[in-house]
Amino acid sequence: MQLYRSTKVEKVRGMNASLANDLDEMSGRPSRALKERDAPKMHIGTRQVVLAVVFAAAGVAAAVYTVDAVTAGPANFPAVSSSAAMYDLNFANPGLVTSIDVSIGQRVRVGQVLARQDAATLQTQVEQDQAAVDADKQAVANTQTPQLSTAQREQLALQVQQAQAQLNTATANLDAVRSTGQASVGAAQQSVGTEQQILSADQNQLAILCPTGGPATPTCVNLQTQVSKDAANLESARNQVPVAEAQAQQAFNIAAGNVDNAQSALSLAQNQLAALSSPASPTAIAQAETSLSQAQVQLAQAQEALNEATLQAPDSGIVTAVFGAIGEYVGPDGVRQYQAPSTPQTNKTPTFNLFPVQGSSSSQSATSGTEPLIQIAAGNQSVTAQIGESSVSHFPVGHHAVVTVNALHQQVPATVSQVVLDPSRSSGQAVYDVIFRLDQNVTGLLPGMSASVSN
Repeated sequence: MQLYRSTKVEKVRGMNASLANDLDEMSGRPSRALKERDAPKMHIGTRQVVLAVVFAAAGVAAAVYTVDAVTAGPANFPAVSSSAAMYDLNFANPGLVTSIDVSIGQRVRVGQVLARQDAATLQTQVEQDQAAVDADKQAVANTQTPQLSTAQREQLALQVQQAQAQLNTATANLDAVRSTGQASVGAAQQSVGTEQQILSADQNQLAILCPTGGPATPTCVNLQTQVSKDAANLESARNQVPVAEAQAQQAFNIAAGNVDNAQSALSLAQNQLAALSSPASPTAIAQAETSLSQAQVQLAQAQEALNEATLQAPDSGIVTAVFGAIGEYVGPDGVRQYQAPSTPQTNKTPTFNLFPVQGSSSSQSATSGTEPLIQIAAGNQSVTAQIGESSVSHFPVGHHAVVTVNALHQQVPATVSQVVLDPSRSSGQAVYDVIFRLDQNVTGLLPGMSASVSN
């Protein structure tokens, strides 16, 4: 920095130099500068201004860094590995476990078979329901669009012709039987008339030739005998009339029955030809479709039950637990686990009791619970860290960090996916669970492994 004065100053040496320099040139007395010094005029260059701003910014940054370093806490935060989803898997229906195809720690892919139940009965049911569906489909097809080959159509037409010919024959035979019966009855009735006439004629001759009280001549005896025969013949002729009528009626009934049978056969043949040659009525079609729908529902249910007898992985992940075993009867409630009492039997009488006697005051009864057949940890790998309230603001959602898996000696990048806004209290401050999603899969990372998170 340079100072400039408006008056010319001569060089003076010695102790009086400063005094001499400040004497007024005209009077020789001390100048006003000794009483009150004028403010110097300062000229600052651009470079000096830039340097001043840089130094000031550096000072502010250093102050902020110092405050953050004091309040942020430790640079590393302990964490525990986890998965995005945990699946407790069980069979949908009770059944005998025939195979378990995975083990703990095994990595599985989505859709992979994990276990199977005995499905022999379910398979049989599916086959039966499938056969019913196929039959109903054919019935619906027949009612909607009949499918007849030329040979089938000709065969049905021939059956109709044959039935018509049989009906014609039966009708003609009925007419003949009717005529024959009527003739037979008429002949019997005519015979009665003839015999009646013969009897009347002989009775008249007897009355003329042999009056009552006259002598019994051979002629009168013969006439009397003839009259008796005529009366017997008339009775016989009369008896033949109902016989003839009955025979005629029987023959007529048989012939009429043949006509009815022939008519039924013709109607059946005609109906078959019509039914198989044209669509059925709307009612028949609706009934066939309803039957098909019911059969399809039963088949779908049977197929679903069969599919559910095979347990598959719903997602890719790692098998964390297998609680069941082959030969167990397992259903939707899972595997029943039995646990021995926590307080041992103190009774001296038996030397060893696995479970205490019911009602004993010094023991507890056995307890039981259920566990899933297979448990899978799936989804993206992640870790959950507990971060205090003074540091959680440095880990917003989307923030990038580094996760160190202690057991595997690996460091992987991670991203904050969630800050759980339900803190716990520790040492007088709120502690938040912060979930970090790993940006890449780590081979061998299991749920529950220790880790640490750093910025």
